[in-house]
Amino acid sequence: MNGVEVLAREYKESTWLNYLNYCKIRILSLTNESRNCLDDLEIDTEIKIVLIVRFQSYAREWLHKKVPALDEQKPMELLATESGTKAVKEALLRIPD
Repeated sequence: MNGVEVLAREYKESTWLNYLNYCKIRILSLTNESRNCLDDLEIDTEIKIVLIVRFQSYAREWLHKKVPALDEQKPMELLATESGTKAVKEALLRIPD
């Protein structure tokens, strides 16, 4: 089993929703420019919110970089499948503050 599969299996929807609620509050304190920096991408709104709060101007770059925790795969490519999306969400949850 590879790292992406492990992350997808360990993903817990309740943990994600709790963190998403926190991010929804935090995003309100950001500038409009920051809040809208991923509007042109066709990805899940929940993931956009977390990415913007987590990374702000680095969010777009992170989506297109090979991420070690995701077996050197690009998050944007993983978002094409349900298990890949779960792995990306779990990876986002594990990034330290």
